[in-house]
Amino acid sequence: MNSFQNRFSGMIIRNLGIFNISINQLSKKVGINQGYLSRVLKGERNITSNETILKIAKELNIDPPEELLIELGRLPKGKKELVDLAILANRLNALQLRDLKDQALYMDRNNKIKKGLNKDNKKNE
Repeated sequence: MNSFQNRFSGMIIRNLGIFNISINQLSKKVGINQGYLSRVLKGERNITSNETILKIAKELNIDPPEELLIELGRLPKGKKELVDLAILANRLNALQLRDLKDQALYMDRNNKIKKGLNKDNKKNE
């Protein structure tokens, strides 16, 4: 199993546990054979369809679903910002990535606070 397959499988297995979903339940929801999915998670088989990967991501509430494609080393079509982020992530070490993620979360929180304040100001006018 290569590092992409390892991260891909790890993300699926973690989310199966979080949402208390079995491999059998997931395979039925996605429309693939349970044995096939099991072998994919062990790194013995590959999923060739990006559509199937996106279905799995949606069933496991991975947001954005294209993140699961990136974990497998695939770049999503039509999502330039995700492609750029994947390229950047490959150039950074783990500490730099964590710092970048923290900065993005901080900026996102601030933007939400500003939007809330703007709505409050408009109501008061």
